[in-house]
Amino acid sequence: MMQSIVWTGRLLSRALWNGLSNYSNCVDPNLNRRNESRIVSAVCGFPKELANAKLKRGQFGDDAWFTARYKSAEVIGKPDSCKSGLNLKEEVAVLIFIKDVCMTPMNRKKNPAPGSKSITVKGKTHISPNIQFSAMPGIKPKTLNLLSRHAIDCELLLSIVWYFELVPAGVADGVGGWRNYGIDPGEFSNFLMRTCERLVSCGRFVPTEPAGLLARSYYELLESKQPILGSSTACVMVLNAETRTAYAANIGDSGFVLVRKGEVVHRSEEQQHYFNTPFQLSLPPPGHSGLVLSDRPESADTSNFTVEDGDVILLATDGVFDNVPDHLLLSELCKVEGERDPVKLQGVANAIALMARSLAFDSTFMSPFAKNARDNGIDTLGGKPDDITVLLATVVL
Repeated sequence: MMQSIVWTGRLLSRALWNGLSNYSNCVDPNLNRRNESRIVSAVCGFPKELANAKLKRGQFGDDAWFTARYKSAEVIGKPDSCKSGLNLKEEVAVLIFIKDVCMTPMNRKKNPAPGSKSITVKGKTHISPNIQFSAMPGIKPKTLNLLSRHAIDCELLLSIVWYFELVPAGVADGVGGWRNYGIDPGEFSNFLMRTCERLVSCGRFVPTEPAGLLARSYYELLESKQPILGSSTACVMVLNAETRTAYAANIGDSGFVLVRKGEVVHRSEEQQHYFNTPFQLSLPPPGHSGLVLSDRPESADTSNFTVEDGDVILLATDGVFDNVPDHLLLSELCKVEGERDPVKLQGVANAIALMARSLAFDSTFMSPFAKNARDNGIDTLGGKPDDITVLLATVVL
C-alpha cells in the first residue's frame, strides 16, 4: 500500500512538472504575432502495474505520448528596396535565420563586437554582430549580409516576419499481449511517439496531415537497424491556433474528444476489427506476419475541424475511455473551458487520470468496457485495468 502511495505521488509530481513545462514553452513573449493565440496543456497518467513501473519521459507503462511546438512564418510587409535576388520564400527563410541566430538581446551581450549595429523594435534593443554569415546552406554569405544590413537599417526585421505556433501532440498504446512472448510492448509505442516528436522538431511533417506524420514515424520503425517488435494504437493531432484549425488522425481505440460550451462537438471514431481488438500498427517477428494483425497507417481515421476560444481537447488512450463514462468525463472537461491557468488544467488532468485508475480496479462498476462486452455477448462487470494517459489542452485565442 505504501509503495503505491509513493509511486502515485511521484507520478503526479512528474505530471505537474510536465504540464508547467508545456505551458512555459507555449508562450514566448518575444514572438511578434497578429494575436496572442496559444495552447495551454497538461499531462498525467499511470502505468497499470505501479510496483514494477519505471519512470520514463513520455511514457506511462506501455502507453506513450508527446507534445511539440513548431514555428512557421508569414510575411506582413516586404521591403522593396532590398535587391537580394531571392524569391519571397527564400528571403523570409533568411530573415528568420537572422532573427533566430544573429540577433542577440542587448542585456545578454554587454560587449558587442566593433562594427555591430543595434536596433530597437517595440522597446526591445537587439544587436546584430558584425560577422560573416556562412551557416545557412544554399545562401551566399554576401546575400546574408545584405539582408541583415537592410533589416537593421530599416528597422523592419521583426515586422517583416511574424510567427504562429503549431502544436502537434499524440498518444499511443502498446499492445500488452506481446509481453507473453518476451517483448516489451512499451518500446514500440515509445518509438512511434519519440519519432513523431523529432520529425516535428525538425520540420519534417505536413501540418495538415497528421496521418502522414504517423506513417513516417511507423516506416522509420520498420527500417530501424535494430528491430522493434510489437504493436500499438495511436492518435495524433496538430492544433494550429492561428488558423483555428485542428487536424487529427486516429488508428485503433486511443482517441480524442473536443468539448465546447458544455457539449462534445467532435470526437474520434474507434476502429475495431472485433470486440477488444483494435486497429494497430505492428511489426511481428520474422515468419509470423500472417499470424499478427497489422494495419497500415493510411487506414487511420482522419478529420479536421475549427477550434474556438475556450475549447477543451482531450487526447487519451483506451485506459481512459474504457473506464470513465462519457457523462463523468464531460463533467470534468467542462471545469476547464477557457482556462488559462496551467495549474488548474493540470488538476483536472490529474483528476481524470485518477478517476480512470480507480474505476479500472472497481470490480462492481458497470464500466463502458463492461457495457461493450455485454453488447458482444460477454457477461462481465467491472473496469478494465490498463495503462492510462491523459493529455489535456485548452485553446486560448
